[in-house]
Amino acid sequence: MKRLSRDAGQWWLTSDNSDQRKYHRKLCNKGDCLVIGKVVRKESDHI
Repeated sequence: MKRLSRDAGQWWLTSDNSDQRKYHRKLCNKGDCLVIGKVVRKESDHI
């Protein structure tokens, strides 16, 4: 799973993994990336 972020006018795929040497960010050029969904996280004290 990757995050899509915008930097310097370009879209990048980034990882939350702390090993950035292995999971470095990758440029997302037009047509190179396919977004298939989104992750939603909700936290609450009440269920």
